[in-house]
Amino acid sequence: MANYEYGRDEAHVHTVANVWPSESLPGMTHELVLTTRNIVINGKGMFGGDKGTTVYSLRTVVVIDGRVQVKLGKKPNGLHNIDIRFRDGARQFGLRDKREAKYVVQKIEELVSGSGGAPDAFDSSASAVVADTMRDTVDTLKSAFGFKSQAAAPPATVARTCGSCGAPVSGLKGKVTICSYCDSPATL
Repeated sequence: MANYEYGRDEAHVHTVANVWPSESLPGMTHELVLTTRNIVINGKGMFGGDKGTTVYSLRTVVVIDGRVQVKLGKKPNGLHNIDIRFRDGARQFGLRDKREAKYVVQKIEELVSGSGGAPDAFDSSASAVVADTMRDTVDTLKSAFGFKSQAAAPPATVARTCGSCGAPVSGLKGKVTICSYCDSPATL
């Protein structure tokens, strides 16, 4: 993918070749790359040359009453459209394969609503359950052999700056928090 650098906290989700954005000229096909933060359109010329990159932030996709404003449509020419409403206007991306178009719509809905996540994302809630279970097991074994557990100190509150945008973030030491300015995760 030419001319696009992933952010530190950004991951690749899916790539679609031969996409026709509504604003493109006839004969030009593009590549759509869906990341955990953006929709990246890599422009391709009639003869395969690079024609630039356009980035649409998933943070600017409109959500009304909890519904992400993205849908699958169809044109008379046989293309399946992904219709997305951004804060600055609507965009359409034409695809030939309906299954792939449906998949992209589903992934955008998941990423914008937060119901999905990055592929292979670290699930902190599951790890917390495992950690608590292990801690309880160790405490049970210690008490069975006559060892006393030391009282755990309450977690300390810490403040630092976001590694992505430099904004102040705060929370409990050792926990993950989300920056309120750029939505980047930060471990405190």
